[in-house]
Amino acid sequence: MNQAGNKASRRAIRRVKWILTLILVMASAFWGIRYYLESTKEPPVKYLTAQASLGDLRSAIMATGKVQPVSLVSVGTQVSGTLKELYVDYNSEVKKGQLIALIDPKQQEADLAQANASLAASEADVEEARANLSQAARNLARSRELFAKELIAKASFESDETGLATAKARLAAAVARVAQQRASIERAKLQLQYTRIYSPVDGVVVTRNVSVGQTVAASFNTPTIAEIAEDLSRMQVEVNIDEADIGSVHENQRVEFNVDAFPDRSFVGAVTQIRLSPASENNVISYKAIVSFRNEQVPGRNLIPGMTANVTLIVDEKSDVLTVPNAALRFRPLESAQGTEAAMQGPMIGRGRPNGSAASDDVRRGPSVYTLDDGKPVRIDVSTGITDGTDTEIASGIDYGTEVIVGIDMPKDG
Repeated sequence: MNQAGNKASRRAIRRVKWILTLILVMASAFWGIRYYLESTKEPPVKYLTAQASLGDLRSAIMATGKVQPVSLVSVGTQVSGTLKELYVDYNSEVKKGQLIALIDPKQQEADLAQANASLAASEADVEEARANLSQAARNLARSRELFAKELIAKASFESDETGLATAKARLAAAVARVAQQRASIERAKLQLQYTRIYSPVDGVVVTRNVSVGQTVAASFNTPTIAEIAEDLSRMQVEVNIDEADIGSVHENQRVEFNVDAFPDRSFVGAVTQIRLSPASENNVISYKAIVSFRNEQVPGRNLIPGMTANVTLIVDEKSDVLTVPNAALRFRPLESAQGTEAAMQGPMIGRGRPNGSAASDDVRRGPSVYTLDDGKPVRIDVSTGITDGTDTEIASGIDYGTEVIVGIDMPKDG
């Protein structure tokens, strides 16, 4: 009886062990499957949002330019010679008609003396030609009387006629030479006057290109003695505008700029001219716009020719308008959350959609933003206005305070 009971007890224990082992195996399998499913499950997508808010916007074109005087006059010399005197230097203030330089006039004085001597000789030739003409006239009168009485041959009479005509021609030539010599004298006087160089305008000398004792040659071009800025209180910035932006530039457009010398100051001007001549550099086309402004004439605070200006051309300005970040307009949801970077940067063709057709449809449909509805992005078409490169005006489509999606925040691995 005891043996039968012991056997039954052992069988019961083995049965319990088997059941416990089976339970442990099933539990391990369950937790293993659950762990696998949890580990391979794609994490939930967390969208980054921003609120549509009211703000001020300024649409502008950024460019660079060079500060220049409105009128920069190059003063040159029309005669060659050695610079004898120079009466101005850098930054010298000059008045119109002021003597600023003197070319050694010895050569021009000698040319004038020679022209006067040539004139005297030509005038003497005129007197001689007049005397010869008078003699030829008397000879012809005498020959006419004798020929009428048939006392001389016809050939002799005709010879005296020719002599009178020749005398008249020689007198005319002598008179012409006198006029020529007088013109030479006037030219020599002008050349002598050109040795004295005067300022053509009131202004300031910004460049001096020669020194006393230097020889200047005016054979083929006009050597520049100095450059004079006519009025440094009125200056301009020559701005290079890219061809993609030139359509937004117009005359009287407001402009703000600054220079590195005065980083804490802002200067204001206006576009006064858009030059139609294009410039090409490395296949990049640009146009030049002229911005005029008033230059504050305070020592140490006024702008100097040649400074580089960082220019902002104001295209449009609006205050208290509804705005959203530009990232909201670029955002496009992808079918896979793995396209985080693409979604944050904007529509990417061929990622998450066959052939990128849906992304192309989004572009064709116009601007839009996405909001969250039950945790999922919903497209809303909007009408946009101006942008400052960071935020964009929303004219219609959403209201103030609307939360718009600007990107996706994916959890980092590890």
